[in-house]
Amino acid sequence: MRKLPLIIALCLLLAGLAFAMPLFLNSMDDKAALGQQGRSIRIGYAWEPPFALRDEQGRVTGEAPEVARAVLARMGITDIRWVQRDFADLIPELRAGRFDMIASGQFVTPEREALVAFSQPSACVEPALLVHRGNPLGLYSLQDLAARNQARLALLSGAVEADEARQAGVPQERLFFFATVALALRAMDQNLVDALALSGPSISYLAAQRPALERATPFRGGRPISGCAAFAFRLGDGELLDRFNRELGAYIGSPEHLERVAPFGFGRNNLPSFHRE
Repeated sequence: MRKLPLIIALCLLLAGLAFAMPLFLNSMDDKAALGQQGRSIRIGYAWEPPFALRDEQGRVTGEAPEVARAVLARMGITDIRWVQRDFADLIPELRAGRFDMIASGQFVTPEREALVAFSQPSACVEPALLVHRGNPLGLYSLQDLAARNQARLALLSGAVEADEARQAGVPQERLFFFATVALALRAMDQNLVDALALSGPSISYLAAQRPALERATPFRGGRPISGCAAFAFRLGDGELLDRFNRELGAYIGSPEHLERVAPFGFGRNNLPSFHRE
């Protein structure tokens, strides 16, 4: 007889779960759609000026955050919570749900497209090298780095420049990876590496901040465009991505857009439409 109350209790528990589950799923859907309803959104970024950085007042700025702000405002989203991470951690943490999108100048690559959903590109940029003042080793390309046995190259962990360096023939033992740009610059200051490979706007920005370093000019070899940067979303957030893309497409190339990104070294020649194959 004792089994009957137990069976009844179990049945009631299952009925309660069946009733509560749709409510729970709806609640999760509501949270996922929070940004789409114009309330708030969490954005991940990594410190890589001029794509993303904090100014002297602590405000997150740069090409990617400023474009994201403008586009999201057009969608009615003005409450943004910024989450800073190392560059290599951005995609894993986006996929884990710790933020809703990435605004950090990430290049679109086939490998990344298997993990996240990219928006339309916001900027296309050229490759570049940061070297010591006077360029004592004569490094004007990744091929130059490969040819000089003593040349050591700094790279940002998770960045596309590593694959390009390997393709140019730079051996693995002369590739040094850093979690942040600040650590790579410290290695250059201490003469632990001889060059840093990043995009043109990033290298120009860093060279302007450090008198002991300069951009290697002209940059030779490789592709004229190292990649196109875009915003990343989770693969399941199609509705948010579609809405973002509609507003982004109308914004990119507008006078307001060009004025907003000019302080970071981006101009009309960086517009994605200029680099379509």
